[in-house]
Amino acid sequence: MDRFEAWFDGQDAAPPATALRRPTINVPSPGRGLLRIGAFLGALLLATSLVGGAHRVGLITTAGSIGAIDPTPGPEGVPTDGATPSPTPTDPLPSQAPVFGALPASDCKLQRPQSEWIFSAGFPITDYRDVPTTGTVRIAVIYVEFPDAARRSPVSELHPMIEDHVSQIYGEMSYGKLTVDLVPSGDWIMMDERSRAYNVLQQEAKPANVIDYVGEAVKKADPSIDFTDIDAVAVFATELADGIAGDFQLTLSESIATDEGDGVFSTIITGGDWWEEEVDPRIMAHELGHVFGLQDLYDGESGDSFGEAHPYVGYFDFMSYGWSNSYAPTILGWNRWRLGWMTDSQVTCVRPTEGTEVSISALQSGNGVMLVVIPLSTTRAVVIESRRAIGWDKDLVEAGALVYLVDTSIDTTEGPIQVLADSFGVGFDSAPLSAGEYVDALSYTITSLETAGWGDRIFITP
Repeated sequence: MDRFEAWFDGQDAAPPATALRRPTINVPSPGRGLLRIGAFLGALLLATSLVGGAHRVGLITTAGSIGAIDPTPGPEGVPTDGATPSPTPTDPLPSQAPVFGALPASDCKLQRPQSEWIFSAGFPITDYRDVPTTGTVRIAVIYVEFPDAARRSPVSELHPMIEDHVSQIYGEMSYGKLTVDLVPSGDWIMMDERSRAYNVLQQEAKPANVIDYVGEAVKKADPSIDFTDIDAVAVFATELADGIAGDFQLTLSESIATDEGDGVFSTIITGGDWWEEEVDPRIMAHELGHVFGLQDLYDGESGDSFGEAHPYVGYFDFMSYGWSNSYAPTILGWNRWRLGWMTDSQVTCVRPTEGTEVSISALQSGNGVMLVVIPLSTTRAVVIESRRAIGWDKDLVEAGALVYLVDTSIDTTEGPIQVLADSFGVGFDSAPLSAGEYVDALSYTITSLETAGWGDRIFITP
């Protein structure tokens, strides 16, 4: 079965399962400051007694919709100097308190659905990926121009910007376990036809057109690229090519032959008309996510505003908002675990029948327990991680414990992962829990007891 993934329109989706409805936040009449004070005092009492439930000054139910996000996130412009290197927090990790209801990590590896879906949020990710997710992955990037759409800048200027951005963000997220090596064509490749003859427009492109387009590009680039160890190929069209528009990934049932190796069957289409105003290298990182087996986390049938297009995860994963002005683009801990970048020992799997405390290291640290998973069924779980404004997440608005739901019975672009917000702010900006804040996640309440340099200390109340 061919895989044809279109970034905004969800052409790869099978008939969608019913998505979880976003939680409604009902906040009582006192002002936000009083709410924070009341919740903080409640959390202190909870931390002291370790009995009873979270101090509820608001209520989150499981019906309705969460507040919208208005602005397009992130600072103006595209970063050109990379992100601050992600440091390991220097604060010593606290000793872990006994965790009540602890389970083997295997009990939290949600099953994939028995379906024809080409992507899933479940285990194992080997069922969905095209290439290994650890070690070195080599991607050939073929830069193409057309008789009616010439190059705008030399490959020697464009490629380093894309390569540095993509390689650095994957290196950081994988804790050095994955190296992405982008191998460029030596120069721009002149295609035979005018760009519109190829008709590779995202909403209209047919897989056969894409295969013909990629096949010509690979054939013309073969003399300058050794395809022996190439795992996938990306064809980048000059921004003036109005016959090429969109960014998507296609897995072929039969490989395109090359002079070396086994040929290529995993392809990315990028560049073209969509890139005319702004060359954004993180789009390449997003499409590579599909090569590694990751789902789209945006809304595939959304409107044009940020809130309509990204109602599930917001900017907390570039598989949701794949642009360089994102506040916190690095991918969620759940997907890092699936990709093999976290070990089972770094995941606390727990189904508590009484209140229990867990300490979570900052997701960027690579040390200690970085993920807490509460299984609800074989396909649903509550997941908690600790986000900090370091590395590629340096523009994160608020640090703290991030709580989200994972449901492997929901298809790509339909909300398989949904971030939950606390009742002390509006939208995703305030979704990470500060000390004293809480969120009701179905049958559990997650309360933040402490936010520190090393990470977060939370209390789970059934």
